[in-house]
Amino acid sequence: MRADQYGDLARKIVEGTRTFLAVVDFNPFSVVKYDPKKFAAAVQSVLADVDADAAALVSPDRRVVVGGHSAGGHAAAAACAADPGSYDGFVGLDPCPLPGSGFEPIPLPTFVWGFRKKTCGVDPAAASEGAYAAAGHGHRTLVVLDNGSGGGRAADEDSRVNHCVFADGGCGVACPGGADAAGDRVRRCIADALRVFLKTLGGTNSRQEIYRNAAGNRGDPVEVYVDEEEVPIVGRVK
Repeated sequence: MRADQYGDLARKIVEGTRTFLAVVDFNPFSVVKYDPKKFAAAVQSVLADVDADAAALVSPDRRVVVGGHSAGGHAAAAACAADPGSYDGFVGLDPCPLPGSGFEPIPLPTFVWGFRKKTCGVDPAAASEGAYAAAGHGHRTLVVLDNGSGGGRAADEDSRVNHCVFADGGCGVACPGGADAAGDRVRRCIADALRVFLKTLGGTNSRQEIYRNAAGNRGDPVEVYVDEEEVPIVGRVK
Protein backbone atom coordinates (compact mmCIF):
# COMPACT_ATOMS: atom_id res chain seq x y z
CA MET A 1 0.00 0.00 0.00
CA ARG A 2 1.20 3.53 -0.76
CA ALA A 3 1.28 6.38 1.70
CA ASP A 4 -1.21 8.37 -0.39
CA GLN A 5 -3.86 5.66 0.06
CA TYR A 6 -4.61 6.68 3.66
CA GLY A 7 -5.69 10.27 3.12
CA ASP A 8 -9.29 9.86 4.23
CA LEU A 9 -8.44 8.12 7.50
CA ALA A 10 -5.69 10.66 8.23
CA ARG A 11 -8.09 13.57 7.74
CA LYS A 12 -10.69 11.98 9.98
CA ILE A 13 -8.14 11.39 12.77
CA VAL A 14 -6.85 14.97 12.92
CA GLU A 15 -10.20 16.68 12.31
CA GLY A 16 -10.89 19.21 15.06
CA THR A 17 -7.66 18.43 16.93
CA ARG A 18 -4.15 19.82 17.21
CA THR A 19 -2.67 16.52 16.08
CA PHE A 20 0.07 16.46 13.44
CA LEU A 21 -0.11 13.25 11.44
CA ALA A 22 2.37 12.08 8.81
CA VAL A 23 1.84 9.02 6.62
CA VAL A 24 5.11 7.70 5.21
CA ASP A 25 6.20 4.78 3.07
CA PHE A 26 9.38 3.61 4.74
CA ASN A 27 10.16 1.10 1.99
CA PRO A 28 8.92 2.64 -1.28
CA PHE A 29 8.80 0.67 -4.53
CA SER A 30 8.47 -2.56 -2.56
CA VAL A 31 5.51 -4.48 -1.16
CA VAL A 32 7.69 -5.68 1.73
CA LYS A 33 7.07 -3.45 4.76
CA TYR A 34 8.46 -5.48 7.67
CA ASP A 35 11.77 -3.69 8.37
CA PRO A 36 11.64 -1.94 11.80
CA LYS A 37 14.98 -0.18 11.23
CA LYS A 38 13.74 1.45 8.03
CA PHE A 39 10.53 2.36 9.83
CA ALA A 40 12.42 4.00 12.72
CA ALA A 41 14.67 5.89 10.29
CA ALA A 42 11.63 7.24 8.43
CA VAL A 43 10.07 8.43 11.69
CA GLN A 44 13.25 10.22 12.73
CA SER A 45 13.46 11.87 9.30
CA VAL A 46 9.91 13.21 9.64
CA LEU A 47 10.58 14.50 13.16
CA ALA A 48 13.75 16.22 11.99
CA ASP A 49 11.84 17.94 9.19
CA VAL A 50 9.14 19.08 11.61
CA ASP A 51 11.70 20.43 14.07
CA ALA A 52 13.43 22.34 11.27
CA ASP A 53 10.17 23.95 10.11
CA ALA A 54 9.57 27.15 12.08
CA ALA A 55 6.00 27.26 10.80
CA ALA A 56 5.13 23.80 12.13
CA LEU A 57 4.31 25.15 15.62
CA VAL A 58 4.78 21.76 17.25
CA SER A 59 4.69 21.86 21.04
CA PRO A 60 8.03 21.12 22.75
CA ASP A 61 6.23 18.66 25.02
CA ARG A 62 4.78 16.77 22.06
CA ARG A 63 3.97 13.08 22.25
CA VAL A 64 5.20 10.86 19.46
CA VAL A 65 2.84 8.02 18.62
CA VAL A 66 3.76 5.64 15.81
CA GLY A 67 1.83 2.90 14.11
CA GLY A 68 0.86 1.29 10.88
CA HIS A 69 -1.46 -0.97 8.96
CA SER A 70 -0.83 -4.64 8.20
CA ALA A 71 2.90 -5.36 7.75
CA GLY A 72 3.67 -1.71 8.47
CA GLY A 73 1.94 -2.11 11.81
CA HIS A 74 4.20 -5.03 12.67
CA ALA A 75 7.28 -2.99 11.70
CA ALA A 76 6.08 -0.14 13.91
CA ALA A 77 5.50 -2.52 16.82
CA ALA A 78 8.99 -3.97 16.40
CA ALA A 79 10.48 -0.47 16.37
CA CYS A 80 8.64 0.33 19.59
CA ALA A 81 9.86 -2.89 21.19
CA ALA A 82 13.47 -2.15 20.18
CA ASP A 83 13.52 1.50 21.30
CA PRO A 84 10.51 2.33 23.49
CA GLY A 85 12.17 5.46 24.84
CA SER A 86 11.75 7.18 21.47
CA TYR A 87 7.97 6.88 21.37
CA ASP A 88 4.97 7.61 23.56
CA GLY A 89 2.49 5.15 22.10
CA PHE A 90 1.75 2.53 19.45
CA VAL A 91 -1.23 2.22 17.10
CA GLY A 92 -1.80 -1.01 15.19
CA LEU A 93 -4.39 -1.14 12.42
CA ASP A 94 -4.86 -4.88 12.00
CA PRO A 95 -1.06 -5.26 12.29
CA CYS A 96 0.14 -8.41 10.56
CA PRO A 97 3.35 -10.29 11.44
CA LEU A 98 5.20 -12.55 9.06
CA PRO A 99 3.88 -16.12 9.03
CA GLY A 100 5.40 -18.05 11.92
CA SER A 101 6.54 -14.92 13.74
CA GLY A 102 4.84 -12.76 16.33
CA PHE A 103 5.16 -9.55 18.31
CA GLU A 104 7.88 -8.63 20.73
CA PRO A 105 6.68 -7.06 24.01
CA ILE A 106 5.42 -3.51 23.44
CA PRO A 107 6.08 -1.54 26.66
CA LEU A 108 4.03 1.47 25.60
CA PRO A 109 0.40 2.61 25.64
CA THR A 110 -1.15 0.64 22.81
CA PHE A 111 -4.25 0.95 20.64
CA VAL A 112 -5.13 -1.85 18.25
CA TRP A 113 -8.02 -2.14 15.80
CA GLY A 114 -8.90 -5.55 14.40
CA PHE A 115 -11.68 -7.70 13.03
CA ARG A 116 -13.57 -10.76 14.16
CA LYS A 117 -13.48 -12.49 10.77
CA LYS A 118 -10.32 -13.42 8.89
CA THR A 119 -9.96 -11.39 5.66
CA CYS A 120 -7.11 -10.90 3.19
CA GLY A 121 -5.48 -13.97 4.78
CA VAL A 122 -4.95 -12.14 8.11
CA ASP A 123 -5.85 -14.21 11.18
CA PRO A 124 -7.11 -12.05 14.09
CA ALA A 125 -5.45 -14.37 16.61
CA ALA A 126 -2.00 -13.65 15.17
CA ALA A 127 -2.60 -10.05 14.12
CA SER A 128 -4.68 -7.68 16.24
CA GLU A 129 -5.00 -10.05 19.21
CA GLY A 130 -1.28 -10.78 19.07
CA ALA A 131 -0.40 -7.11 19.23
CA TYR A 132 -2.81 -6.55 22.11
CA ALA A 133 -1.26 -9.45 24.02
CA ALA A 134 2.24 -8.07 23.39
CA ALA A 135 1.28 -4.85 25.17
CA GLY A 136 1.02 -6.75 28.46
CA HIS A 137 -1.64 -5.76 30.96
CA GLY A 138 -1.03 -2.06 31.20
CA HIS A 139 -2.34 0.82 29.13
CA ARG A 140 -3.76 -1.07 26.15
CA THR A 141 -6.93 -1.13 24.07
CA LEU A 142 -8.24 -3.55 21.47
CA VAL A 143 -11.30 -2.75 19.36
CA VAL A 144 -12.67 -5.70 17.40
CA LEU A 145 -15.22 -4.94 14.69
CA ASP A 146 -17.56 -7.82 13.96
CA ASN A 147 -17.31 -8.06 10.18
CA GLY A 148 -18.93 -11.46 10.01
CA SER A 149 -22.44 -10.99 11.36
CA GLY A 150 -23.99 -8.41 9.08
CA GLY A 151 -25.29 -6.66 12.20
CA GLY A 152 -25.95 -3.01 11.51
CA ARG A 153 -24.93 -3.35 7.84
CA ALA A 154 -26.51 -4.32 4.58
CA ALA A 155 -25.81 -7.97 3.78
CA ASP A 156 -23.53 -7.14 0.86
CA GLU A 157 -21.37 -4.83 3.02
CA ASP A 158 -19.79 -7.59 5.14
CA SER A 159 -17.16 -8.45 2.51
CA ARG A 160 -16.31 -4.77 2.16
CA VAL A 161 -15.46 -4.33 5.86
CA ASN A 162 -12.10 -6.02 5.86
CA HIS A 163 -8.36 -5.88 6.51
CA CYS A 164 -7.79 -3.11 3.95
CA VAL A 165 -10.75 -0.86 4.78
CA PHE A 166 -8.26 1.59 6.37
CA ALA A 167 -7.13 2.62 2.86
CA ASP A 168 -9.22 4.95 0.70
CA GLY A 169 -10.01 2.28 -1.90
CA GLY A 170 -8.98 -0.94 -0.21
CA CYS A 171 -5.95 -2.79 -1.50
CA GLY A 172 -7.44 -3.33 -4.94
CA VAL A 173 -6.39 -6.98 -4.91
CA ALA A 174 -7.86 -9.27 -2.24
CA CYS A 175 -10.01 -6.78 -0.33
CA PRO A 176 -12.85 -4.99 -2.13
CA GLY A 177 -14.38 -1.71 -1.07
CA GLY A 178 -12.90 1.15 0.89
CA ALA A 179 -14.26 3.91 -1.30
CA ASP A 180 -17.92 3.19 -0.52
CA ALA A 181 -20.19 4.27 2.31
CA ALA A 182 -19.22 1.30 4.49
CA GLY A 183 -15.53 2.18 4.23
CA ASP A 184 -16.19 5.81 5.01
CA ARG A 185 -18.28 4.89 8.05
CA VAL A 186 -15.75 2.40 9.45
CA ARG A 187 -12.85 4.83 9.04
CA ARG A 188 -14.88 7.41 10.96
CA CYS A 189 -15.39 4.91 13.78
CA ILE A 190 -11.66 4.12 13.82
CA ALA A 191 -10.78 7.80 14.01
CA ASP A 192 -13.30 8.47 16.79
CA ALA A 193 -11.94 5.62 18.92
CA LEU A 194 -8.33 6.54 18.23
CA ARG A 195 -8.89 10.11 19.38
CA VAL A 196 -10.14 8.72 22.69
CA PHE A 197 -6.85 6.82 23.04
CA LEU A 198 -4.68 9.81 22.14
CA LYS A 199 -6.28 11.86 24.93
CA THR A 200 -5.23 9.21 27.47
CA LEU A 201 -1.50 9.50 26.82
CA GLY A 202 0.32 10.67 29.90
CA GLY A 203 -2.49 9.43 32.12
CA THR A 204 -4.69 6.41 32.65
CA ASN A 205 -6.63 4.61 29.96
CA SER A 206 -10.29 5.35 29.27
CA ARG A 207 -13.05 2.97 30.27
CA GLN A 208 -14.30 0.26 27.98
CA GLU A 209 -17.68 1.87 27.45
CA ILE A 210 -16.14 5.14 26.29
CA TYR A 211 -14.25 3.35 23.53
CA ARG A 212 -17.33 1.30 22.68
CA ASN A 213 -19.48 4.40 22.33
CA ALA A 214 -16.90 6.03 20.08
CA ALA A 215 -16.16 2.99 17.91
CA GLY A 216 -19.70 1.70 17.61
CA ASN A 217 -21.68 4.90 17.37
CA ARG A 218 -22.49 4.38 13.68
CA GLY A 219 -24.09 0.97 13.96
CA ASP A 220 -21.24 -1.45 13.36
CA PRO A 221 -21.01 -4.03 16.18
CA VAL A 222 -17.74 -3.84 18.12
CA GLU A 223 -16.14 -5.55 21.09
CA VAL A 224 -13.68 -3.61 23.24
CA TYR A 225 -10.98 -4.88 25.58
CA VAL A 226 -8.80 -2.67 27.79
CA ASP A 227 -5.89 -3.07 30.18
CA GLU A 228 -6.26 -6.30 32.18
CA GLU A 229 -9.03 -7.78 30.05
CA GLU A 230 -8.18 -10.83 27.96
CA VAL A 231 -9.67 -11.76 24.58
CA PRO A 232 -11.74 -14.96 24.70
CA ILE A 233 -10.75 -17.62 22.21
CA VAL A 234 -14.33 -18.65 21.46
CA GLY A 235 -16.41 -16.81 18.93
CA ARG A 236 -13.86 -16.20 16.18
CA VAL A 237 -15.08 -16.44 12.61
CA LYS A 238 -12.72 -18.00 10.08
